[in-house]
Amino acid sequence: MRIIINADDFGREDSRNTAINYSMINGYCSQASIMVNMNDFTDEAVKLSKANGYQDKVCLHLNLTLGKPLSNKITGTSLCDKNGFFKFNCVNEVLKTLKHNMRLKDILAIREECEAQIKKYLDYGEWWENMERTVSNVRG
Repeated sequence: MRIIINADDFGREDSRNTAINYSMINGYCSQASIMVNMNDFTDEAVKLSKANGYQDKVCLHLNLTLGKPLSNKITGTSLCDKNGFFKFNCVNEVLKTLKHNMRLKDILAIREECEAQIKKYLDYGEWWENMERTVSNVRG
């Protein structure tokens, strides 16, 4: 049996990046999942993982609850506020909102956003070697 301990939300904020980096370097976690829509914090997480040699242990965390979306269509849905940011802090809130207001427009926007996040993850370079782990967390 193999136990995987995942450090969630890599790239979300500086303090979380520092803690995850420490945990990965010292072997407390076996992998991390990165949020690619958190701008400078995402770039910092990528640099930390490359500098410390665990980039092959970083998976994608699809995110529909925090930060600014990478695509445009989703900003016109009930998932985003008037400033264009995701407006939920909990996946249950997203699911409840979509359950009552789901439209084809929302489905297509979510698909476009997920594709944009996958593309950005892959664009960070060929160092993402293990493609079977590309999507480790689905939020929303």
